[in-house]
Amino acid sequence: MFGIGCDIEKVGRFREALGDSAFLRRVFTPKELRYCMRQGSRTKAIARIFACKEAVFKALSSLGYKTLLSSIEIPDEKGHGKYFVVKRSGKGDVSYKVFVSSSCAGDLIYASSVAEIARGRG
Repeated sequence: MFGIGCDIEKVGRFREALGDSAFLRRVFTPKELRYCMRQGSRTKAIARIFACKEAVFKALSSLGYKTLLSSIEIPDEKGHGKYFVVKRSGKGDVSYKVFVSSSCAGDLIYASSVAEIARGRG
């Protein structure tokens, strides 16, 4: 069974988010924040990670998996492409294989993802 998701974000929308530590902690993992803060365009990096998280969230939701954005971790560019989500609070771990991709055009970031329930448990 597969789920799909996509998202598009304006980079400019995230300029103020860099100064909102409550928002950053609520949405991003510490590893994602460290990655974004090392980038030349922090705003673009935050927007890309957010769009990817939203796309993954939508793909997982279409499979009936409810989670928080902060429970989804997007890999840095070296790992960009696939990863596993294995968190399900209080209900046991279920492993999902998720492929995610993003593109940037000017002030727009587009992300899409495909998720499938992996065989076996994580």
